[in-house]
Amino acid sequence: MGKIRATYIKRTAEKIYRDYKDQVNGDFLNNKLLVENLGITDKNLRNRIAGYVTRCYTRPVHVSPPKRQKKFTSRDRRRAKKRKKKRKRRK
Repeated sequence: MGKIRATYIKRTAEKIYRDYKDQVNGDFLNNKLLVENLGITDKNLRNRIAGYVTRCYTRPVHVSPPKRQKKFTSRDRRRAKKRKKKRKRRK
């Protein structure tokens, strides 16, 4: 069984993997230097992030794309307006 990583480590590592894909490779030491150059100086955190970046490179992991905000439709606006009225009534 593997270790469970915290969400903030995964998110940071996935962002680094996505943004610096040309500089990341399967070498842990290279990835550790890359993470350090990005400004993460805490040794434990740097090593954990670099390890997950290496794992993302060697074994394809689902790297989620950046979230896009959905466009509001008139139906969504009506629902938001109703919710706002209900909140005012409660007060």
